[in-house]
Amino acid sequence: MAVLPWVFTENGQETTVAKCPAVTAVKGMVTILLPKARLICLDEAKVTGVWMRDMGKKLPSGTAFPDDRSLVALGKKLGVDYVMVGNCAWRMQSPWVERGPNSKVECAVSVRIVNVKTGVEAYKNTASTNSSRKEAPLTITRDMQISSMVINSGPKTPRMGLTGGFAAAKALNPWVSKFAGKK
Repeated sequence: MAVLPWVFTENGQETTVAKCPAVTAVKGMVTILLPKARLICLDEAKVTGVWMRDMGKKLPSGTAFPDDRSLVALGKKLGVDYVMVGNCAWRMQSPWVERGPNSKVECAVSVRIVNVKTGVEAYKNTASTNSSRKEAPLTITRDMQISSMVINSGPKTPRMGLTGGFAAAKALNPWVSKFAGKK
């Protein structure tokens, strides 16, 4: 599987790992989940190099995903069965309450996976979560369950990491579950 670099936004502005450490939590969750579906992911640098250098494309930005033809062409160049694109958008509110900020973080994750052999969209999903709502645990496979957490005070970065990671798990869970039981 090839995964194009995801687009991350914080309050409408694109962000990176250097600006927002919570990006690492979302990338980490994707890295954990895809092997559960028995999918081997190519190195992000290789995928990016082929996309930009060999195909002359710019990396995705904003909420629009690249078209199916471009994703299929990328998949064929890389010799993979699937190509995934995704984005993660955080919205924050941090009202000052007595001793410090009382941050509330909402996160929406969208993913899209194209089947390279058939040339059509194989999966598309959007999931969201927020730092002030406890949600039911997700069962990914028999040996993996992910729980959300509610954090009521403190800095925004841990909240962003938790909400982003859980939203990514919610968005990818049906896809991962589809493949997890197959040999």
